[in-house]
Amino acid sequence: MAISSPKDKYFGVWLIFFMLGLGTLLPWNFFMTATVYFTSRLKDSSLVDFSANHTEAVGEHRSILEAKFNNVMTICAMLPLLLCTCLNSFLHSLISQRLRVMGSLLVIMLVFIVTAILVKVQMEPLPFFSITMVKIIIINSFGAVLQGSLFGMAGLLPTSYTTPIMSGQGLAGTFAAFAMICAIASGSELQDAAFGYFITACVVIFLAVLSYVLLPKLVFFQFYQERNRKQRSDEDNSVNLMNQNGAADPNIRQNVSMIGIFKKIWLLALSVCFTFTITIGIFPAITADTKSTIGLEGSWDQYFIPVSCFLLFNLCDWGGRSLTAVCMWPQKDSLLLPVSILCRLVFIPLFMLCNVHPRLHLPVFFHHDGWFIFFMVLFAFSNGYLASLCMCFGPKNVLPHEAETAGTIMAFFLSLGLASGAALSFIFRAMRGHPSQYCRLNRHVPILVIYFDGESDLRPDFRLSRPTVAHLIQLLRSPLDHSWGHDLEVLVFLFWMASTTSYHVVSRAFAIPRSTVHDIIHRVTEKVLRLKNRLIFFPSADQLQTIGAEFERWAGSAAFARVVGSIDGCHIRIKPPSADAQCYFNRKLFHSIQLQAVCDHQCQFLDIFVGYPGSVHDARVLKNSPLYVQKLYPPEGFQILGDGGYPCTSELLALITPYREPVRNPVEARFNRHHAKARSVAERAFSVMKARMEIFWSLWRRHWGRMMAEIRSSQIWHVENGCVVALLLCQRQLTT
Repeated sequence: MAISSPKDKYFGVWLIFFMLGLGTLLPWNFFMTATVYFTSRLKDSSLVDFSANHTEAVGEHRSILEAKFNNVMTICAMLPLLLCTCLNSFLHSLISQRLRVMGSLLVIMLVFIVTAILVKVQMEPLPFFSITMVKIIIINSFGAVLQGSLFGMAGLLPTSYTTPIMSGQGLAGTFAAFAMICAIASGSELQDAAFGYFITACVVIFLAVLSYVLLPKLVFFQFYQERNRKQRSDEDNSVNLMNQNGAADPNIRQNVSMIGIFKKIWLLALSVCFTFTITIGIFPAITADTKSTIGLEGSWDQYFIPVSCFLLFNLCDWGGRSLTAVCMWPQKDSLLLPVSILCRLVFIPLFMLCNVHPRLHLPVFFHHDGWFIFFMVLFAFSNGYLASLCMCFGPKNVLPHEAETAGTIMAFFLSLGLASGAALSFIFRAMRGHPSQYCRLNRHVPILVIYFDGESDLRPDFRLSRPTVAHLIQLLRSPLDHSWGHDLEVLVFLFWMASTTSYHVVSRAFAIPRSTVHDIIHRVTEKVLRLKNRLIFFPSADQLQTIGAEFERWAGSAAFARVVGSIDGCHIRIKPPSADAQCYFNRKLFHSIQLQAVCDHQCQFLDIFVGYPGSVHDARVLKNSPLYVQKLYPPEGFQILGDGGYPCTSELLALITPYREPVRNPVEARFNRHHAKARSVAERAFSVMKARMEIFWSLWRRHWGRMMAEIRSSQIWHVENGCVVALLLCQRQLTT
């Protein structure tokens, strides 16, 4: 008569397995999140001092330890993970479960305590690198034993008890992504953020230790442990009886059992291996290099990868893993499960055709961020759900007394998938093209020889002095930029602007592929546009009264005390594209694009809008600009001035224009005189910009059509805005 199993009271065993799953991966996820902290500790102080004294070559030097950290970390993580998971599959019956689980948790907690302490200890780069690699080996070795032991324990319980381990591991990634976003939002120092990561990991491991201590005291877990021991005892008695009769050799029983178990679960084992191979091959090697196309000027660009890539992946992956607690479809014997896993191959081209940069060979087919987010949701959810199904079904395809061994075998193939995916990611990166094709310094390129010698005049090639070029390079540098590649990208962009030549000529000048020049132009344009709000911005409420008083003084009338800006348009003479030349032909009888700007009393630009062809009326340019559509400026109760080409409005935009000629009385004539005096600041601002940057304007007049001919029509607006903002950056530097 079969004995019914007791109920899992208050889901105690389920919650403990969830906590143990969380404690398995959260420490390592937090360790990887602190990668930037580790590389910052590996900088060679002598190289930092050298770069500080040679402004023109800043970023060129990078220590060997810093450059090789990620590669060595991957090797030190994957090899021990794979080896120890394999050993655990064979040796789990020789070492007690309690020693494997409790010993692994305590060792990992000790390593993280040491790591947290070392945050506050100053060390030379080489000893720090060596200690860090030893810690990575220890964490992944004992983490592999812990993970394999947990899946072996779960194999003894009902099918649904593998789900909490998978779900806990999924939530671990979510916590790490959320912690990274919080660190970015708070602006924490690297060392403070890393210390928080490591302390949090210690707390989670301590809670996992307490949970495991409580586990043997629960009746539900005791029942299945006792049933397993009884089945093993019955099997041993049967084997002893057969040995006495000379029917079997006890020395080969275990080997036959391992091979027999694998034959029963080989399809599920290979399925979970294939699932993680595809996942790790794409995420994060490909997905983390995706660039936003809608957040060029806002904070979304800074949070795009942390939110859309890491947080979204981990949330959806966790959701897929957790769903197996209530739904297990398709069934374990259905061919639909391996077919669904094979179908995930489609995510490789889908992500490769998103806006991933750098790229040399493949086109961008899915430009909008929405496509990337949609693919990421499907990719992450399918990974969590299908992998969790395989891990749940594996131990249930064998006899009850073989379930623990089956669980450890499944854990081994999971680790094999992680290692295979890490190796495959290098191939995927090579398929889309890697910047290594131009990141090796070639000092025989003449234009780079001139730049890096530190003395030659840069104005013949870049139309800017050496201090101005160095200032722009530093201004456009972001925390993610390293080595001398950033310098090269800014130089390529400035050379393209200064020479107004084709991508082919620029590629020959710098000895880099033409497609790389294309990527650089767009990448640096995005960097320039991010600076737009630092260079061009509206005044604060406290400054409005001062601006109004100055406009009143310029106009010579108290009626202009509430005026806080002047708007005007400027035609930038160009050689038009051959296809639509008539669209660029303006009322002044030459081809142009329009630059609309709002200036304050000091001729400083408060807003710019560029890109409309010269034939478009000023009023239409205004009504299609964000200034008008979004009611950005001026604030309520204030006005801006414009010439007769603009409408006099008071609804979306408070804009005052002069009376139309001929005026009807002396009052209107007097108003127009005061209005003209105050409005002239915009004209003076354009005159100053043209005078200081005349060389650029004269070149653009001749070559604009050729410059824009190689740019995709959907990106012309961004490049035009980037060029104008870059000119204003140059003007600001020349002024200061």
